[in-house]
Amino acid sequence: MGYETILASKDGTVGTVTLNRPEKLNAYTNKMGAEIVEAFLAFDADPEVRAVVLTGAGRGFCAGLDMAEAAANSQASGSAAARLLAGGRVPLNKVVQEMRKPVIAAVNGVAVGIGFTLPLACDIRIAAEEARIGLIFARAALVPELGSTYRLPRLIGLGRALELCCTGRTVDGKEAERLGLVNRAVPLSKLPETVKELTDQIAECGPLAVALTKKGLYQGSIADLDTAVSFEGITLDTCFKSEDFREYLQSFKEKRKPVFKGR
Repeated sequence: MGYETILASKDGTVGTVTLNRPEKLNAYTNKMGAEIVEAFLAFDADPEVRAVVLTGAGRGFCAGLDMAEAAANSQASGSAAARLLAGGRVPLNKVVQEMRKPVIAAVNGVAVGIGFTLPLACDIRIAAEEARIGLIFARAALVPELGSTYRLPRLIGLGRALELCCTGRTVDGKEAERLGLVNRAVPLSKLPETVKELTDQIAECGPLAVALTKKGLYQGSIADLDTAVSFEGITLDTCFKSEDFREYLQSFKEKRKPVFKGR
């Protein structure tokens, strides 16, 4: 279906969502948030898709909030935060965690404010070395959103999170990798092939196992050890009984690549 602020495309096993307001460096609007959620859920429901990529059109990933809409939000009645996070069936700040498929942010340029809390909410982040990344909220008299006050300290530690958020300073992709903000930083020219290599590797794995592993890791990150081990036992039993595992055993015996069905 058509979207106003994003593009959604599928290439083999990969669904790609591209923020598509390049004339405004893909500045975020409430409509964009709702469309991201809609596209993510559609790809998550597509059995052919094994991974989802989020990136930006043109020379930036996302330059933060659209200031004209932000000004209108500040004057409107009701909760500005609720409008910002609106996503229909699932809030924008929770949709990735509730998806079965891994979501990879390909940060291709400037990514500041909500332009970086969007990647923070993704499962994996690959950035261009040339990208400019910043949690610049305090400079605009705002606070971080999209669950970033929960995710950021867990990702890079409280001290570094406080430094970045309370100064609003920006870093390039290389420093973002050193700080742990992104999994990897590569030259911009190599970003597409790096992301493709990652999605190809994901596509070679059993989709049921990937989905259960993702769920287990998110639950385990906040659970106690006994709860995490209990969940591992349940999901491991599910995998042992799955068609995918039987296919793996058969392919191992026949010395060929497995063909997984996700069941």
